[in-house]
Amino acid sequence: MSYSGSMNKGWSEEPGKSRLIILLIFLLALFLRLYDLGGESIWLDEAASISFSKGTLFQVINRISGLTYNICLYFWIRLFGSSEVSARLPSAIFGSLVVFMIYKVGRSLFNKKTGMASSLLAGLSIFYIQYSQEARSYILTTLLTLVSMYFFIRLLEKRKLCISIGYMVSNILLLYAHPFAILIPLVQNLYFFTLSPRSNGRKGNSLKIWLFLQLPLFIYFFQGISSYVAVFYRVKETMVDLWIPRPAPISILVSFLEFSGSLSLMVCFFISSLFSLLIFEKIRGKLNFKIILGSLADFRWNMYFSDIQSNYFLILWLFFPILALFIFSVFFIPSYWTRYLIISSPAFYLLAGHGISNLKDFFTKLILLTAIVVFSLINIHSYWRDVNKEPWRDAAGYVQRKALPKDSLIFIAPYARCPFDYYFTRKDVQEIATTPDPGFIAITGEKIRLLNEIIGAKERVWVILYHYRDPRGLLKEYFSSHFQISVKKDYSRARFLNLKFQNFINTQEIAIEVYLLKKK
Repeated sequence: MSYSGSMNKGWSEEPGKSRLIILLIFLLALFLRLYDLGGESIWLDEAASISFSKGTLFQVINRISGLTYNICLYFWIRLFGSSEVSARLPSAIFGSLVVFMIYKVGRSLFNKKTGMASSLLAGLSIFYIQYSQEARSYILTTLLTLVSMYFFIRLLEKRKLCISIGYMVSNILLLYAHPFAILIPLVQNLYFFTLSPRSNGRKGNSLKIWLFLQLPLFIYFFQGISSYVAVFYRVKETMVDLWIPRPAPISILVSFLEFSGSLSLMVCFFISSLFSLLIFEKIRGKLNFKIILGSLADFRWNMYFSDIQSNYFLILWLFFPILALFIFSVFFIPSYWTRYLIISSPAFYLLAGHGISNLKDFFTKLILLTAIVVFSLINIHSYWRDVNKEPWRDAAGYVQRKALPKDSLIFIAPYARCPFDYYFTRKDVQEIATTPDPGFIAITGEKIRLLNEIIGAKERVWVILYHYRDPRGLLKEYFSSHFQISVKKDYSRARFLNLKFQNFINTQEIAIEVYLLKKK
């Protein structure tokens, strides 16, 4: 595998100007990820991560899914607490390091200009800023993906012990960061075996060495396969956890839309990626504004493919996880969700960054880069202005202020208690009850009967509604016929998806409703 960029030049050998540019991009990315870090409420998934990491170390280690991030968060919150800022700060740091690592990978695959352009796109990416301000494992998984790919590229250039160790360690951490991270070593294997050892000038024993380096993959596969198979059959049989819809082909386009941040940016990224794959050189021709059409007829262009092996690697990295998860979601369990595909997104930024660096005309390059920066800043402004996360702070805060001693709390969805309890600290509420049925989201007559048994003869009951479906209005009818509704608060204006593609994706309104019911 041959590359345009040199793999061997260390950071200390970088020209001062390049180091300054990368430092400024890194500091800009760090600022964008730290700004207003605790401004919004902890939402359901973040609360689950924090709650789980507050358990014992044995409980954290015993859970394979998200192990790398959970261990980090376990020690972090014991040192710095679990406030909104503290819990999200590791992700902000990881997200800033993503910008640096995407530079290193881009420089290794192509050249420094590609690395700098890609790091700027990643630094301004609202997709990355969003997950860098969330106490979840996604941005750490992205960072480890880039580290793994960096060592993979170095490994193909030269086989050194330190590089081999770095590759194995990064893959171990990556595999235990997220279940779908297994797709990254599969991309690496696909690239390795489609470009045979002979075609890359490798010795005959390279296959044995490569298989040895895949040992973490084999161990993870056989360790986790039994638990994942059990989950697979449980979900397939009960269909309880299928909150993700079965994807359609347009879902892939939506993923690129989310990677980009807006439709205008997606168009810019696709145009830039085209210039990564193809080089256009003008042979002759000059534009005459007096006879524009006539002068255009004299133009002659030479077009050829650029950096074929490196681009092939990026295309595999970008499309293989997307297509694999899409096929799995269509034929088995619906699991296609763009945040699970964040492992593919760096390849998209690298292709776009390489395309920008490939442009020969300075003004064309300046116009394209300026458009990307302007559209990105518009997205960032919208992100700062809008409410993007579930407002549990407001909902729990209201009940905390208004509840009387010995009031009861009931959660229609049991998992809603986790983010509510993050903010609700009162100890004088007599009872916190939850409906025991995890599938209580769909309201039926039987579930109304169950709810009536739970409420019993209580005089004052606070009911927290969250993510429920009641097309026949059974729940509201039950409330009206059996109780006096003293309080009804609606916290449904925030959207679950930070990126609001109103015409391209069905944004899911968050329905957090708070009722105070009194016996008639």
